[in-house]
Amino acid sequence: PRPAPPLPLPWRVGRVLPGGPAAAAGLRPGDTLLAVDGHALTPATADLAMVKLLAGRAKLDDPDPARPFTLPLTVSRAGSATPVTVKVEARAYTPD
Repeated sequence: PRPAPPLPLPWRVGRVLPGGPAAAAGLRPGDTLLAVDGHALTPATADLAMVKLLAGRAKLDDPDPARPFTLPLTVSRAGSATPVTVKVEARAYTPD
């Protein structure tokens, strides 16, 4: 299978699930991600950022990918750079 094309930048928060990690971190719909784990979000850093955000892994070769970790983000909100920290952990998938 062919790899999925990269998501276009900028990445904006579209929805925040009540009680989820994004809500606990204070993310809001409309926030724009500027940096993930201290690295500016660019096409060159987007793949690793996606792994950290969606796969829940601190690094690609993590021997314990289920281990929770905190992930510092910087978002743009109302024109200001705002730091937030998300606790990333494995969760069971529940379709809407």
